[in-house]
Amino acid sequence: MPQTSMSKTSMSQTFNYVFGPVPSRRLGMSLGIDLVPHKICNYDCIFCEIGITKKTVTQRKEYVKKETIIKELDDFLKSYNGKIDHITLTGEGETTLNSGLGEIIKEIKMKYHYPVAVLTHSGNIFDKKVREEISLADVICPSLDAATQEVFEKVNKPHNSIKIENVIEGLIKLREEFKNKILLEVLLVKGINDSYEEITNIGKACSLIKPDMVQINSVDRPGAYPQAIPLSSEELQKAKEIISKYYPKVEVLSRHYQNPEPIKKPIEEIEKDILSMMRRRPLTILDIVISEGIDFFKAKEIILNLLSESKIEEVNLNGTKFYRILKN
Repeated sequence: MPQTSMSKTSMSQTFNYVFGPVPSRRLGMSLGIDLVPHKICNYDCIFCEIGITKKTVTQRKEYVKKETIIKELDDFLKSYNGKIDHITLTGEGETTLNSGLGEIIKEIKMKYHYPVAVLTHSGNIFDKKVREEISLADVICPSLDAATQEVFEKVNKPHNSIKIENVIEGLIKLREEFKNKILLEVLLVKGINDSYEEITNIGKACSLIKPDMVQINSVDRPGAYPQAIPLSSEELQKAKEIISKYYPKVEVLSRHYQNPEPIKKPIEEIEKDILSMMRRRPLTILDIVISEGIDFFKAKEIILNLLSESKIEEVNLNGTKFYRILKN
């Protein structure tokens, strides 16, 4: 089923778990699949763009059944002929808390040719069963935002049973067991995990984990807590220099998306797509232009209409306007 066109056919169906494709700095045009409900997570990261985790959990369950996920994916792909670079298993919490993860990956890879990526905060990566399941994917994107317990608790606010040394040990074992691509994200927050000492410790951990690439990032959307303040480009470059002393495969993530061809789709469906994506994260107008294949003025018109209907709100982060859904 080759994906050569950016055009979409009409899709009136509402999807609860499949969303996008959305532009990803790491994975290109990424068709997302939520495997856990809103904020079912073992972390309460201060920078989380989805919001606060009221209660962290560690128990794995079949939060969304495999049959439900695959049916939605089948229905979506029957009506979509645009570009997809990866099918990305994610969630409005921690992806790997879905105990059906391994079977879902197997089913997707059996039915479709798209590479499968898994996003994880790494909070239960020390679990051998979890590592076995995610190792069925083509790309794993784990996170490591701290290397000492004190800072780990400040930036990720994990469940009290999770220790950073176990996370790092689990990531080391993952590299030993998984021969495909590992993209390790390090998200830095100003005044929280960006000290020279902590970044040095993260660099030392990266030298043991040996991912295909360490990707340094910072807050680029409104976070769950007000102390989630982004680093400047210069500060991110300094962090890269520190980590590169210990591990050379490191880069700073930048906002660079490939412009798609125009998509012709009814305005009602575009609005539905935008609101669906905003359930997962705040969006800029550029995000909407790229993901929907419409021009800036059309995207602006839609945003103004959604604002006037009080369906979304505008928030500001470092001079950039983001739009997020208003939840009742």
